[in-house]
Amino acid sequence: MKSNLNEVLGRRGNHVEREPNPRERAPVDETAATELRLFADNESTLYRQKLAIVENLKKKKRAGRYDAALAPKLWLYWVDAAAKQYSKEFSDGRDWATMFNKPTREFVAAEIAIDEKKRIDAGKYEPLSPSAQRAQDDRVRDVFGERERRGNPVRDPTMAQAVAAYRAGNDAGAGYAPYRDEPGEDTVNNAVEAAERDGWELVLSRRTSDDVALLRNADGEWMAIGGDGMGRNAWAVDVSTALGSERRGNPAGEPFDHVTAWTEQAKPAFDALPGNVRNTVFDVGELAGDLSQNEDLDMPWPTTGHPLRKNMSEWPTAILAHAARVVYFYGHWAPRGSAGQEAQKNGAYWKFSNYADQILSARVGLKRNRRASGAGFVSLVVLEGNLRAQISTPWSWRNFDIGPASSDLAMKARTIIEKHPAPKERATWEREEDAVLRDLKKIREPYFGSDEE
Repeated sequence: MKSNLNEVLGRRGNHVEREPNPRERAPVDETAATELRLFADNESTLYRQKLAIVENLKKKKRAGRYDAALAPKLWLYWVDAAAKQYSKEFSDGRDWATMFNKPTREFVAAEIAIDEKKRIDAGKYEPLSPSAQRAQDDRVRDVFGERERRGNPVRDPTMAQAVAAYRAGNDAGAGYAPYRDEPGEDTVNNAVEAAERDGWELVLSRRTSDDVALLRNADGEWMAIGGDGMGRNAWAVDVSTALGSERRGNPAGEPFDHVTAWTEQAKPAFDALPGNVRNTVFDVGELAGDLSQNEDLDMPWPTTGHPLRKNMSEWPTAILAHAARVVYFYGHWAPRGSAGQEAQKNGAYWKFSNYADQILSARVGLKRNRRASGAGFVSLVVLEGNLRAQISTPWSWRNFDIGPASSDLAMKARTIIEKHPAPKERATWEREEDAVLRDLKKIREPYFGSDEE
């Protein structure tokens, strides 16, 4: 999308060239406007700022002071923030004002003002009734791979519960880099301070590298922030769902038991892998120990002359996909003092999984970047050996694991996605989202079973 957008932004007409008039207003670029709107609506780091604007406008409406002429100016702050974030991700972060000229940004802000006013008038941002809230919660919890049984929220979470919720949410793709637009380094402490300025209350402090900082806001939402062993590379996860109700079949607030999961599932699966695959995991720890992720979050391959890439590329797709998932959770769930901690050294387990995902993505014809491969409002990506659908609407996003990555499964998923282009009418988004999920569940069922309760 970046190259196409830049071509559009850099395009010149066939008219006779003349000296530019500095007072002449640049035209609205509708292609750029569409791209900016989609990016803003689906960028999680901008969501809290959006809600703050909505609350501001709701207060003005209740006081009878809502001004339709001034609302776009308020939304322009959010649109400008989206343009800056877009430029950071796809360029050098300094050309946002030329990527999206002011008339284009004002056009997007005016569109958003109209759409969001309709949503405010329709009560979309008002508290739901108990039955509607339960229905919505069930849909959100599907993102975590298991719908949780409704119950009472956890009043005083322990660190073990917070860490388990953080891991589960991150495994489900609910993690993000918090407050990257704030000054200072991307440390856990800086992220916590920014969250506190944003109205969050620190409930549990991060005291060791295995802990997370747990915060709660006035709406009862929970956020956990973790990082690396030096407290850098802050990574946040919305854990409201995991801490907000009971898990099906477990006592209220009991967290995911990663020790049992490692002992009964991950370790036996790892021990059953071919010996050369297990050895490669530890080779990765040595060869890539000093390497860090690129800007696109992929690992660069070692340049030491070791045939790591060649060897992994020769493995069958089924073994590679299975190993990527098994190795990741073998290291991710490993309890202290267990053999699995060897796979944690130098990040061997997740770096191995990332290398496998890169090879699998190439085999099934998917791009490796944040804007995954796909059409319409559904895209495909390979993550930890699984083929995952990422579904984005103007007001929500969800991740949906389909099954082990393979060319055949990717082809089936593409066929389904092509039948469900992004709706032109906003009123039909939810219907199309349900329809594409229903079709994807059919090809997912052989791997995960039926989702029907």
